[in-house]
Amino acid sequence: MWDEYKQTMLNDWAAPAVQFCRALEAEIKRRIHDHYPSSKDYFPDVGQKGFKVSHDNMTLGAIEVIYEFKDKDLHTADQKDKDKIKSAQHNWPLCKAIVVNSKSDLKDFEDILHCMVNEHVSHNRNKLAHGGPISQSIAQELRDAIIGRKGKVGILYRLAECLEPKK
Repeated sequence: MWDEYKQTMLNDWAAPAVQFCRALEAEIKRRIHDHYPSSKDYFPDVGQKGFKVSHDNMTLGAIEVIYEFKDKDLHTADQKDKDKIKSAQHNWPLCKAIVVNSKSDLKDFEDILHCMVNEHVSHNRNKLAHGGPISQSIAQELRDAIIGRKGKVGILYRLAECLEPKK
């Protein structure tokens, strides 16, 4: 689809760009959320209840919030951030357990999440969902970040290499 779009003179590149985001979100749900899907159920292997994020809400933005707020100090935080911090600090040990059980390095997983934040994946995804036409350059940024390009491995591949899906 990407190559077909490149041959046209379209002003809106949302259609191909959203497919990359959907693929990444599906893998986040499959490789992260599905291990501990319910905040109501206790999981003895990690000694806590599951993710405080529903399956439908485990989006690119949700995983970025977990990463960005996991180490924040609840006592010095602004009131508006306290719920995000509590949720992130509940969810982060679940992520760590998934990484360990996948026999991967936590630093590698954190690097993947850091890349998502630095390459504005969630921000650009939100432009697709809530904005007007998407330029080719934003679509290309998403494609390069998620799928990769020559000489740069994408987030999707790195995530698949790092985390095993629930069996």
